[in-house]
Amino acid sequence: MSILIKKTGIPRHPQTIKGEESVRNAKQSATQSIEPPPEKLCYTAKEVCGLLSISRKTLQRLQARKLIHSLKVLRTHLFSRKEIERFLSECR
Repeated sequence: MSILIKKTGIPRHPQTIKGEESVRNAKQSATQSIEPPPEKLCYTAKEVCGLLSISRKTLQRLQARKLIHSLKVLRTHLFSRKEIERFLSECR
């Protein structure tokens, strides 16, 4: 790889050139179509909180009021996609 020289005559460091190439590659990959990940059947409590933009405590309160239901699988509470959709449709 050759070292480029700016108009000032100062040679550019090869790592800078690599950095510019990676930025260029990132821009090219960003313009390509990005497929969404396949939808999951169940979500963890943390994922549900992220989807609904609520805190973990709020999710626990909704569960206590029986507004949203979870499945207990291997000591983990999982929320089905249909349950989340049902909850959202009832909130409207």
